[in-house]
Amino acid sequence: MALPKENVRIAIDVLRKVAGTSVPTVEIDGRGLTDEDRALTDFIILYDEKFDGGWENVALNIKNMTKKQRDRWHELKGLVKGNTNFLSSGQNGLTMIGYI
Repeated sequence: MALPKENVRIAIDVLRKVAGTSVPTVEIDGRGLTDEDRALTDFIILYDEKFDGGWENVALNIKNMTKKQRDRWHELKGLVKGNTNFLSSGQNGLTMIGYI
């Protein structure tokens, strides 16, 4: 289920708090995520824009996620209501967190 516009705003705020910095966003619309997209670490990824200004996915890759960042994610992830949150550990020390 896509994130409505207000949930996108909250999700970006949560992800920035977890990252500990004002991470910019990058919009990826109308195509599938590439391996290069999946490896982005300096941006919050907004994927597949919807007609109402919402997005299908909002995610952030963190390289070598710290325990503090992981704890902060678990503390704040529930602020986005009505959407599924995820934490997925990948290759090369990348951890993707976000909402679908």
